[in-house]
Amino acid sequence: MITTLDRLGRSTQKMLELAEELRDRNIGLCVLNLGGGDVDTKTPMGAMVFTVMAALAQMELEIKRECITDSVTKRRPTGGDRGGRRPTFTESQIRTAFKLI
Repeated sequence: MITTLDRLGRSTQKMLELAEELRDRNIGLCVLNLGGGDVDTKTPMGAMVFTVMAALAQMELEIKRECITDSVTKRRPTGGDRGGRRPTFTESQIRTAFKLI
C-alpha cells in the first residue's frame, strides 16, 4: 500500500520493474490517491493503467525538480534564500533568549 505512485519510484522504468517483481510474487498493489482501489498489474488493463500512471508520476517529479532548480537559479544572483533547511532559531531570537536569561 502506498499513498502516491511518485513515492514508489523515481522513474517509470523502476516502477515497472517493481510492478513485475510484485506480479511474480503474486502481491497486489493499492495506491491510495487513486481512490484506494487496487491496481491489478496482473491484468492487461491494470498493467496499462499502472504504466500510464507511473509515467505521469515521473513527469510530475521532473516538473517539481525543474521548478525548484529554476527558483534557486533566480535567487542565487541576488544572494536571496536558496532553500534548504532553515536554522532552528534566528540570531534575533537567540539574542532575545540571552537577554531573558
